[in-house]
Amino acid sequence: MKSFDLLSFRQEIIESKIVLSFEGKMSQGVLVSLVDTLKEKLKVNDQDGKQYMIRKIFAIFVELAQNIQNHSLESEIIDGLETGAGIIVIREDEDSFMLTSGNNITVDAAKKLKQYCDELNKPNADELKNLYKQQLRSERSKEAKGAGIGLIDIIRKSGNPLKYEIQAVDKKTQFFTLSVNLPKVH
Repeated sequence: MKSFDLLSFRQEIIESKIVLSFEGKMSQGVLVSLVDTLKEKLKVNDQDGKQYMIRKIFAIFVELAQNIQNHSLESEIIDGLETGAGIIVIREDEDSFMLTSGNNITVDAAKKLKQYCDELNKPNADELKNLYKQQLRSERSKEAKGAGIGLIDIIRKSGNPLKYEIQAVDKKTQFFTLSVNLPKVH
């Protein structure tokens, strides 16, 4: 097995100001554990009582994790539920939190997701609110797994457009990275 420099890896985490990171299968049990861990970590940073901000972080984190659960190409059945694998990272600096997730998807799914993200980044806050309500009222098929409501909610909660990157893994697979910047309340 290749040697691994854990000290350098730890230093990279510290320098990158990573609050939380996870790579692997995003089962419901893992998600609950990560949310509990995140609650503990953010308590330290909540001396000013900014609960509203923390609730936004949790909501966006859960949406990103559920996107991994529901849409990753790397999936298996755990406890009777399909569970996707991917990576999720939360970083913090003086002015904001950056929540980033990534997972493998098909080339076709990447094209559709790119188009959808671009469409969602165009509307203003009122238009997004109306789109959100419209999506809630529309009938959703079981295959839709949320019909994009989560992405709309992420934009509304963060007040920022979605940032994404799509990288080729092979001819059939793309790695989709989604980043959300959440400004701190000062």
